[in-house]
Amino acid sequence: MAIADMENAALERVTAAPRTLPHSLEAERSVLGGILLNPTIVATVADMVAPADFYHPAHVPIMQAILDLYAASKPVDALTVAEQMRISDTIFKLRGVNGEHYFTELTSSVVTIENIAYHARMVSEKAAVRKMIETAQEIAAAGYSSNCDPDEFLEQSQAAVMKIAFGGRSALVSIEDSVTLAVKAVERACDRRAASGGHVVGVPTGFSKLDKLTGGWPDEYVIVAASTSTGKTSFAMDCVAAAAKQHMPCLVISREMTHEQLTMRELAKAGGIDSWRLRTGNMRPEDWTALWDAAREVRTLPITFDDGVSGLRAICSTARSWRTSAALGGRRDVAGEPMRALVVIDYLQLVPHTASRKNATKEQEIAEISRAMAGLPKALRCPVMVLSQLSRQHSSRPDKRPILSDLRESGSLEQDADIVAFLYRDEAHHKDTKEPG
Repeated sequence: MAIADMENAALERVTAAPRTLPHSLEAERSVLGGILLNPTIVATVADMVAPADFYHPAHVPIMQAILDLYAASKPVDALTVAEQMRISDTIFKLRGVNGEHYFTELTSSVVTIENIAYHARMVSEKAAVRKMIETAQEIAAAGYSSNCDPDEFLEQSQAAVMKIAFGGRSALVSIEDSVTLAVKAVERACDRRAASGGHVVGVPTGFSKLDKLTGGWPDEYVIVAASTSTGKTSFAMDCVAAAAKQHMPCLVISREMTHEQLTMRELAKAGGIDSWRLRTGNMRPEDWTALWDAAREVRTLPITFDDGVSGLRAICSTARSWRTSAALGGRRDVAGEPMRALVVIDYLQLVPHTASRKNATKEQEIAEISRAMAGLPKALRCPVMVLSQLSRQHSSRPDKRPILSDLRESGSLEQDADIVAFLYRDEAHHKDTKEPG
């Protein structure tokens, strides 16, 4: 056999050999042994790692038994864990690891209890990598066999990756687990409220009265609507600036203005410079000083722009990619959750979209766009603020203040949205108003 053929045969044997998935048995033993030595750390570990995150088949039922005992407020030790495994009919899984004597081995493998949280994080991270490998294999298989639209395939692939990035679990949740998660959500809200020094639980808007009303934007679908030239974009960018100054990542998808125009507005606000002077280049010496100071401040804000002309699926794909990268960066808030963030889309009626039905009306197209937008907050785990135009109906009424039926191509907008906010300037309709602004 030629040398080249021998090398190729050896290479085929290496590449064909199954590879062991990433794991750390030492870290798993340390976590379980540490809990048996000091059961008070169960709550801390339970927030970091689930039974399914363990690689060794015997470790999965041991961790499940520990959590079952903890949930029932029963003591956790080698005897009670073994008894709980008998009740759940999983004790047989210890046969391959020296039976119940394995608990002694677990406790003796613990070097120091102080590092248990770090080891639990190691177990969780290894599990995430294994899930990513499995998901990548599923994506590759779907790519070879699927005849679906490329944009749809990309969106589904990103959704699968995001589920891992945010620690997604099964959609089936018992009421017992749901109560536990709900109580934790209340605790996180309290932590955020305390950290903000006030009443903001969600993403701050920058407007104190609005924050008192909403508690900050929640992780929901928010429509902000107004007539032309009322200040929708300015309002949205004020919300973006307020969130960014709290180190919250923001994504602005603009179909009306370029990123240079939006940034110039922020520079004008930050530097207290007349925006007309910036646009026309009629700058005074003091304006330049203010501009450089503003530039140093604004350039550090975690704001990302997308001003390309792309369709609905591309917008959703961009938002998912951006949020996934922010989550994988390891940025966490005071409650240990993925960093609070904000997505702004300016504006709804300018989003290019081809409706799923032929000869669809503009209202039907907008309805499909709105339904897609409504699903983004849950997927991204952050507020999605979508700006919208108003119809001209409100201008023909004696009272010009907008109402829900004024939403342009309304249909399902008010049904899809969790929050609908209207911007209104009375002086635009009544020169002698007593309520300017």
